[in-house]
Amino acid sequence: MKSTKPTFFTIALVAFTLFISSCNEYKSFNSVTKVSQLAGNPFMYQLSKSLLGEFKTLLSMTGNKADAKKINLTTPLSQILRTQEQISTFKNVLNSVYKVPVKKLDSGWGSLGTVKDLVSFVAKNGHNFRTINF
Repeated sequence: MKSTKPTFFTIALVAFTLFISSCNEYKSFNSVTKVSQLAGNPFMYQLSKSLLGEFKTLLSMTGNKADAKKINLTTPLSQILRTQEQISTFKNVLNSVYKVPVKKLDSGWGSLGTVKDLVSFVAKNGHNFRTINF
């Protein structure tokens, strides 16, 4: 007669499954506000970190180190890129590093409001992500 009690193996398997499923929980990109919430989506997580790093580098070069520390996914682009020169410089970075075509950048730039919008735009229109050192 077989025992109906759960075995140690069964309990361990269930516990392990629950533990793994709680790590790196996937969240929709539309619902996130922090890069850390993207840990369940490695591509968007790395792309977001990379783009935020580009912004921080640009702001540090222009002397805005304090502003560079405050940037997150919900930061409006207009607070980061305040001059046409900064916008042009950043578009050049997007074109050279992330291979976003210039025509796409020019036509879509006006519809981008936040850093999160830009990350989504680059993910959709960029190329050769394997060559980027995330």
